[in-house]
Amino acid sequence: MKSGSGRNITFPHTENFNTQSQYYNDLIWIDDTVMTFTHEATGGWQGSGAPKFTFVNSAGEQSSGIGIINFPISGGAGPRRVNVRWLVYYGPTYESIGMTETKSLILARCNGNCTAHDVSGQRGMVLESHSPPFVNAPYICENIEAGGTEPQEPGKPLFVTADRLGQWISFEAEYDLNNSIAKLYIDTQDGVQNSEGGTRPYKVWTAWDTSNSWWGISWLMGYWEARSGVNANSYFKIDELAIDTRYIGPPSGFRTVGSPPPPVRIPTPPSSLQVGQ
Repeated sequence: MKSGSGRNITFPHTENFNTQSQYYNDLIWIDDTVMTFTHEATGGWQGSGAPKFTFVNSAGEQSSGIGIINFPISGGAGPRRVNVRWLVYYGPTYESIGMTETKSLILARCNGNCTAHDVSGQRGMVLESHSPPFVNAPYICENIEAGGTEPQEPGKPLFVTADRLGQWISFEAEYDLNNSIAKLYIDTQDGVQNSEGGTRPYKVWTAWDTSNSWWGISWLMGYWEARSGVNANSYFKIDELAIDTRYIGPPSGFRTVGSPPPPVRIPTPPSSLQVGQ
């Protein structure tokens, strides 16, 4: 088991993972019974460096990946809005099939006076659905550990990870406690999936406490359910992490065709609107 020491950041923050020494000690967590870590000096986006995580066991409920990142705290409060953007490259046999969901991102909230993170379940997450036939369909949710229901639209999701193996994908999660809206932006290099078409807004649960603020990132690509297809090509790589309090978008030059459209800004829905409507 390898545990990271964690990192304190200010906004805006970027991590390009170009060299192993700049992130390994504080950001990498590995349970080596289920996963291995390697640094690829030229395996990142545009030939830069990147961490690579390869599954070696199908056991579930394992924590390995990137964590912990602490946001700036001032006057007993953290940021009320945060955007997290990261690139992921899934190996050609990547699978993640479990009893529940794989947590691609877990945001922790502050406790009452922001002296520690809230462990009660009031968290923001990006999850991958494992309900056939939409395996590996990422979606954004809130408060799932405190009894919230899965806010996934009916029908086929806008994006299925299995359709995009072997290429870099840009994900950006946006959580704003000021207007109770959480968004997930997804971009692919060919422009087929773009921030406009990939935005999936959902209203937070009415029980969600919006008076608090964000503490930091507990896990990024770091909490995994049981898997099938464990082999040398069942891996993922992370690159170009960016964290800010406003929309970030894909890295400059990410798209191979066209230019990125501006993000869709959707007004706060009426209080009577339910999740998934």
